[in-house]
Amino acid sequence: MNINPMQLIQMLPQFKSNPMAILGQMGVPQNISNNPQAIIQNLMNSGKVSQDQYNQAMQMAKNMGI
Repeated sequence: MNINPMQLIQMLPQFKSNPMAILGQMGVPQNISNNPQAIIQNLMNSGKVSQDQYNQAMQMAKNMGI
């Protein structure tokens, strides 16, 4: 599952209601589910999210006031 920044924004409501389901779909191990930095690092290490995609998503979130 390769995620683009727009998909991340679209997944936000579902993530808010059931974060473990989304993280599980993305292959994030449960033992790091309470560590946001470890989650991002896992997604980058596995190639699911690139540094550029992360930067774009962060910029979009900032622009939206998130």
